[in-house]
Amino acid sequence: MELEKGFSPAADIPVSGYTCIGIVGIKDLVRPEVREFVALCRSAGVNVRMVTGDNINTATAIARECGILTDPGIAIEGTILRDKSQEEMLNLIPKIQVTSR
Repeated sequence: MELEKGFSPAADIPVSGYTCIGIVGIKDLVRPEVREFVALCRSAGVNVRMVTGDNINTATAIARECGILTDPGIAIEGTILRDKSQEEMLNLIPKIQVTSR
């Protein structure tokens, strides 16, 4: 499709001839006090868990930054968790620190 020929919403979208000008990513900052509060909760005996609608990669990165996800903790997607047997869940649940969509 050439612009000289006009534009029609019904026309097929071209599959070539594009130039990538740039890609931008935006990251929301974690509040500075979060890591300290997570550590404070842990020192009081509270198991801190994170359940989020973010994708697993985003959830893992944020949880690590906040001090929620630690070794040997597990981050798992809800869809994977749902497919586990009851025995597998009983083994996994104590290790799960992050659950994502």
